[in-house]
Amino acid sequence: MQRPENIAGQELAGEVLAPYLHAQAGEFLRSLRLHREAGPDNHSSEEAARALRAAARRISGTLHTFRPLLDPEWADRLRAELAWLSGTLAGEHSCSARLTRLLDALHRLSGPGVPAPRGDAGTLTVGAARAGALLERQLTLARTRAHSAALQALGSSRFHAVADAVALLASEVPLASAAAAHACEVLTPAALEAEGRLDRAVAALPLARAAHPYNAEALVQESESQDSPWHQVRLLLRLHRYAQEVLHHGLGEQDSPERLIAAGRALDRHRDAAEAASAASAAARTPRIAPATAYALGVLHADQRHDVEAARFAFPAGLAAGGGDSGTAGGHGRAMSTAPDGTVLAAGCVLWRRSPWGDDGTEVCLVHRPKYDDWSHPKGKLKRGEAALAGALREVLEETGYRCTPGAALPTVQYTDHLGRPKRVEYWAAEAGEGRFTANSEVDRLLWLAPCGRPPPPHPAPRPPAAPGAARRAALRLMLRPEPGIPPEARLKGGAPGRRTGSVCLLNTNR
Repeated sequence: MQRPENIAGQELAGEVLAPYLHAQAGEFLRSLRLHREAGPDNHSSEEAARALRAAARRISGTLHTFRPLLDPEWADRLRAELAWLSGTLAGEHSCSARLTRLLDALHRLSGPGVPAPRGDAGTLTVGAARAGALLERQLTLARTRAHSAALQALGSSRFHAVADAVALLASEVPLASAAAAHACEVLTPAALEAEGRLDRAVAALPLARAAHPYNAEALVQESESQDSPWHQVRLLLRLHRYAQEVLHHGLGEQDSPERLIAAGRALDRHRDAAEAASAASAAARTPRIAPATAYALGVLHADQRHDVEAARFAFPAGLAAGGGDSGTAGGHGRAMSTAPDGTVLAAGCVLWRRSPWGDDGTEVCLVHRPKYDDWSHPKGKLKRGEAALAGALREVLEETGYRCTPGAALPTVQYTDHLGRPKRVEYWAAEAGEGRFTANSEVDRLLWLAPCGRPPPPHPAPRPPAAPGAARRAALRLMLRPEPGIPPEARLKGGAPGRRTGSVCLLNTNR
């Protein structure tokens, strides 16, 4: 798999972002033309509407994630209009899919082994047949209303204004001054922030409820009140996927990793089952329906809520496809990147900050990893297809909580890890920016040390800011030369610093 190094360090942010938005705007306009030409052909019209919604979602998601690189007023206005259009066009499809799902479930629950054709009562009980008729009447009415609303929207001046804005986007993107920076300085951090929001939302999910594919306890414990966080994760997963598409656009690798596709399918199933259960519940509240009909709707509701729990059970497996340390990065369910010869690829940064003490006015960051009980520069394995510099910036943000600006490339380290695999770690000097460290299971301590290893004096004398080349000199000195003043708590586990040629001082390179 080709690694997008050109995106990570050479191109400007605007040169990466603009072509992606041009392509999505062109797809939007093509789908709109096909939708108009489809006429009474329901299948062609539905396919065109689906492609139109997909393009609108991608444009809207990209405007959201990379808003600092765009004209904010223009981006917010267009994003709101695209959200309105996508929601309006989705109504008819949602009603049709919900009706199909519920009727198929009724046939499955009340029929023998093979479901009867839709529209034929077959072996349905009287209550289930009446429940199916009630659902079909209600959802067909809702679909008709959604269809009318979509037609009205497509003929409105508001829609024509949206189409005109997208047509302009196909030729020109209103970029802000920040888009003139290198892609690795602004695009990659924005994509990492989108991934961070997803990670935090996933961490907050009630995954303990998803211990079994069909969890009866969840039905008793009001599972419906927990649907919203899952729906939010679904939206954040889409934003993460779209951000990755931007970074990889033009490289012929726009397909999402299988783990994201599997997680997206599980969340789509969760959304569909939750909405179907709500429709069955709403139908059961219809006044003056027969008890048998209400009972059949109650069974249908329970069946769909069971499917919600099954989707929640499938989600962690989908997100962690290929789990285990042998196939994932750091055991977190991320498929790691390897070279053709099997070498594990990793990247990190010698993170520094300006300081009134320390050599050349700089301090360097070290993190403590409780799993190995050692001190290290922020680093980690690359995801499959991830650029080395992008992975280094991601690892710094995940392990230290700091954003950073990459600088000069530093010597690459090669060694054999604790599993006996060859490993190659690429390093960059990087200046720390905004952020705050929070202890976690991977990193529980963080130190800022002068490159000589001495702690800061209690009352340092003011010093001028570090020169641009000072960070590189300090980082190279830290990486390539043992420093006798390193405090005991930051020494290598099991030996003195610099005990291996080309190793990184203060690093336990056997991990």
